Amino acid sequence: MGLRVRLRNEAMVYIRIYGVLSKDIGRSHVEVAFGGSTLADLVDQMAGQYGPAVKSELLDEEGNLDFAYGVFKAGDRIMDLKATVEDGAEIVIVNMLGGG
Repeated sequence: MGLRVRLRNEAMVYIRIYGVLSKDIGRSHVEVAFGGSTLADLVDQMAGQYGPAVKSELLDEEGNLDFAYGVFKAGDRIMDLKATVEDGAEIVIVNMLGGG
């Protein structure tokens, strides 16, 4: 990761990514200088930085979190894009389904 500069009113969010999405964006850990306040804002910002694969993997056809991925904050699964993402939050994104 390169040097990140925190701007006023931006939070730093740390994201660990497992599964297909990490391969799509070419990273398994990202640190985001985040100016939003919700998970929806974070997904939008990640899509802007890392490409449309972020949204196509994480969101279903209706624009909700896809059941195939689990998004966790402080060990709790986030099920709503309106969930708050605070400064210093650690987010884990993982595929919930696997092939057999």
